[in-house]
Amino acid sequence: MTRLITTCFFTSILLLSSNLVLSQTSTERTDSVDCKSIRGCLYDVVVSSFNEDSNYAEGESLTTFTWTNGGGLALKRFYFTFDLSFMQSQSLVTEAYVSLFFNPTDELESFDTHFGINDSKIMRVTSEWDVNQITWGYQPSTTLENHVSLPQSSSDNANYINLDVTNLVSDMQTQGNWGFMMSMTDELNPYRGLLFASSDHPNSELHPEIEVCYTVVTGINVVEYSAETELILYPNPSNGTFRVVLPQEIDRFDPEFSIKAFDLSGKLIKSFNTFSEELTLDQEGVFLIVVSDGSGNIFTKTINCFN
Repeated sequence: MTRLITTCFFTSILLLSSNLVLSQTSTERTDSVDCKSIRGCLYDVVVSSFNEDSNYAEGESLTTFTWTNGGGLALKRFYFTFDLSFMQSQSLVTEAYVSLFFNPTDELESFDTHFGINDSKIMRVTSEWDVNQITWGYQPSTTLENHVSLPQSSSDNANYINLDVTNLVSDMQTQGNWGFMMSMTDELNPYRGLLFASSDHPNSELHPEIEVCYTVVTGINVVEYSAETELILYPNPSNGTFRVVLPQEIDRFDPEFSIKAFDLSGKLIKSFNTFSEELTLDQEGVFLIVVSDGSGNIFTKTINCFN
């Protein structure tokens, strides 16, 4: 389903001298945003601290808990990953949601429901893992960056619907997709847990699900721009540092002259109070650069930054 259209620019500049720009030949790339839902994981597996040399890769449940075993603390975590290869390498993730469904038919655990003070967290996995080899003693690395904190379950059989994992999936798109890990927030105190259905559950309607919305390149056009009437940003896309060529109408010495960067929701990201031909944005994404002066002249252009 297509939701919106954005435009990015790949720029080449014709120079008459080292500081005089005559014209801009720009490749205009039109992006649509598509959404795709996937029911069922590529891989999912549970590992436990009291069974360090094996895993639960074929069970019908995805369980995370703190318990006791032999007088000591016992823990379970689960790992799960979805096939996100449908996205182009240059796609930008705009939204991503994971849904996990309570398992009402578990036969392995000694409990049948969510229980205890079971606030939890979802983290991004940052290294490769093999579903046949992963164990408690051989877990992949994870990061707390952009992790998702989840409150205590609202009921003992609650489904966790549309958990916002946009930032995590965006990181996977740029840094590698090795999936998610879910655990209890508090792994030091026993008797708290969550019980979800895995992708091996006989009822496919209970399998984990992900919905991802992402940009798709839909068209390429070559457009000529005049440096006299157009705001020019290059290179675009940029690694975060880019140069600015101002239209002739803009008075850079006007006391009210400004350059501002906004995200696509309209939030001000950065204000450049003094003019420099080279600007820097520290964040990744598509941003709207707005240049204005006190005479009412306003020019805008989007910049696509990959840091």
